[in-house]
Amino acid sequence: MVLLHGYPQTGHMWRKVMPALAERFTVVAPDLRGYGDSDRPIGGYDKRSMAADIADVIRALGIEPVVLVGHDRGARVAHRFALDHPALLTRLVLLDIAPTYDVFARTDQVSARARWHWYFHQLPDLPEALTAGREDIYLRYMYRTSAYNPAAIEEEAIQEYVRCFRQPGAMRAGFEDYRAGATIDLEHDGADRDRKVAAPTLVLWGESGRSPTASARHARRLEGAVRAGGGASSPRLRPLHSRGKAGGGHRRDPEIRRLARAKILKPTMRLTKAVARLFERERVCRVATAGLRGMPHLVPVCQVVSAGKIYFASGNDGRKALNLAENPRLALTIDLYSDDWTLIKGVMVQGRARLYPRGPRFRAIRALLYKKYPQYPREAAISESDSVVVEVTPTRVFSWGMK
Repeated sequence: MVLLHGYPQTGHMWRKVMPALAERFTVVAPDLRGYGDSDRPIGGYDKRSMAADIADVIRALGIEPVVLVGHDRGARVAHRFALDHPALLTRLVLLDIAPTYDVFARTDQVSARARWHWYFHQLPDLPEALTAGREDIYLRYMYRTSAYNPAAIEEEAIQEYVRCFRQPGAMRAGFEDYRAGATIDLEHDGADRDRKVAAPTLVLWGESGRSPTASARHARRLEGAVRAGGGASSPRLRPLHSRGKAGGGHRRDPEIRRLARAKILKPTMRLTKAVARLFERERVCRVATAGLRGMPHLVPVCQVVSAGKIYFASGNDGRKALNLAENPRLALTIDLYSDDWTLIKGVMVQGRARLYPRGPRFRAIRALLYKKYPQYPREAAISESDSVVVEVTPTRVFSWGMK
């Protein structure tokens, strides 16, 4: 089994899972080209070249064919490896990615903000100049803001990563990885658009992230799984194997439905007529969100209900929208007070959010909001240039005093 790390990490990231895996496999966790203690050549950071490096390592060690596991940038190398070196592969496991071509093709304002470093790293020379001598500051910021649970990355691990990235040329090598991803990798991926990975493939994603449905079209045999708690640094994975149709993890899959009933997954829930009417009638509800750092944010919003889902709008740079781009879980609350406490009633809906920055759904919900709130167009116009519509799919509903 070969384990490929992500950015900004090295093979050291696999230290907690290697002992368990070593009980069944010969395990190798190399540093990718330019990372850790590997060489840092001037070029060759396209995924085809990096995959060829891994193929050379596998052949030199005489361990082919292998199970190949990749996370983040390493998963992009693994995807290319599966296309270019299928004879060396028995199984493919990808963690927390969708194919690079699809990510760029579907980029919008929200996703661009969430992946700001992709675009910063592409700039020639400037990232090197700004991070020189400040590697510790930059890397710690990445670990603190990008990890589901920053505490899972111990100080010892951070010190090891900082040691590696302080070596001459190390930061530049990491940036070159991203520069290749936005140029030659896109050319290679575009040319192979219709090719599928032949090896059985498992895609894992964090519970707080979004399932990489774009992966389905790139593999002949695909399974999906949720990692409990999310977060790339967690040493414990809880795979929920969806066997059957490509792009697994679908709620109609019998295995997923069984796991949902066991409360391992959170299925969607239907709003009762009483709850839906309450949200339709009331003018304001409160929405609670939290970003990757866990800082809560609670604000009132104006909501509408359509087809069993709740919608509201936000400026695309509003804190709630930024939080939801990082963490789609949220809660909506309506609490009606009465001096007669027997008449107190309310509801809390927990759910998952999807952001619409433009398109037919955006415009349809905007029309509903404008109809319910006539002052909206005049006082807080919802524009595709600076707003998002938030769709809330309920996963849990709690109510009190409701008949």
